[in-house]
Amino acid sequence: MRTFLNNSMFQIFENAWTKLELAWFYQDMQKAKHSIEKQNSSDPNYRDPNSLRWKCEKGTDARNRLQEKISQLLPGHRIDFAAYVEQYKPNKLHCDSYGGPFGVTGIIPLLEYNGDTDQTLVFDHLSTEATNTESILIRLRQSTKNCATKFRHTHNYNLDHCGYESVINATALMGVFPYRQGDMAAFDKRLLHCSNNWKTTDPKRLHKDFIIIHTSHPSSPGLSPQR
Repeated sequence: MRTFLNNSMFQIFENAWTKLELAWFYQDMQKAKHSIEKQNSSDPNYRDPNSLRWKCEKGTDARNRLQEKISQLLPGHRIDFAAYVEQYKPNKLHCDSYGGPFGVTGIIPLLEYNGDTDQTLVFDHLSTEATNTESILIRLRQSTKNCATKFRHTHNYNLDHCGYESVINATALMGVFPYRQGDMAAFDKRLLHCSNNWKTTDPKRLHKDFIIIHTSHPSSPGLSPQR
């Protein structure tokens, strides 16, 4: 099990969760879907209009179990938000936080997926305050439209749903997280990221099930957002 360093910004924890632990969360998710309201899309923590989410509130068994594990994997990190997710369409480019102090987004696949076709791609662009996804992408497109292609991300991954091909192929990847049951990704929540288009490789599947968490690190001074 690998440790997470504040300045690495991207980490995959392999075999961090047992099948028994994930089975418990999956069953709890099914109960949550019938016993609590799904997250309102006006919630400021809601960054995925193509998904349904059910929060794991403070004091619940799910939140306590998540925090216990996060404290082992990411010492000093506190969960500020956690939710069960049913994703119906692949995510486009976005950030989970715009500027602000350091914290991570954590992704925990609940079921067994194909790591070659189900992935989250994290790009080396850190958001700043007073920005949003649209303003970031417009600025990056302006700065990259006349640049020679540096990378072949749109060739190597299914990213046709994202648009902004010049931005994608001009921006380095921090890392790629293959969705494998038992693993967890953790990366700076201010980083630009997206899903690959898993719908093209598995069009009959209705949704992808996972847990999303956002953390903060109270003693961390944060990372410089100069990118």
